[in-house]
Amino acid sequence: MLVPEVAELTAEVFAMAGGSGSDVGTGGMRTKLEAAAKAGAAGIDTVLFNGRRAEVLRGLVHDHLEGTRIRAARSRIAARKYWLKHAPVEPGAILVDAGAAGALADKGASLLPGGVVAAEGDFRRGDMVEVVLRDAGGERRIARGISQYSAVDVRRIARRHSREIEAVLGYNYGGNVIHRDDLVLL
Repeated sequence: MLVPEVAELTAEVFAMAGGSGSDVGTGGMRTKLEAAAKAGAAGIDTVLFNGRRAEVLRGLVHDHLEGTRIRAARSRIAARKYWLKHAPVEPGAILVDAGAAGALADKGASLLPGGVVAAEGDFRRGDMVEVVLRDAGGERRIARGISQYSAVDVRRIARRHSREIEAVLGYNYGGNVIHRDDLVLL
């Protein structure tokens, strides 16, 4: 059954798709819908059609779709935030206290050096790193983002006020370890 347009990928739409294809492949309709969901989260519409039929391809040239258009999610993640969430991270992490974790999660704040407990690994300025809360409840990855400072610098400014950065390091890339525009919650 051809469905010309899907406004939203719901559980019912996935149920119509069935399984993931054959036992040896991953090319079933469900897999295609999962890919469309990822594209939709980034604000990109997806079009599914039979590319083996020449008349279908000719129709596309004339703006006629014989297939299914899947619209991007209405409440989409901003493309940058989507990239931040899925980009590879460097080995290492910035460990934060509960106050910083709460400010990130509840207030949408930037990560300031005062809330940083430590830095692990050997990342550089501009690297994608994970933000980790380690407490009595264990260790939880709470966010990831682009660090404005290297691991060495983060260790030196940890637990300090933003206004102290230049005095400690001799330079200043800004008062945030990770700016909220460069950070996504997990």
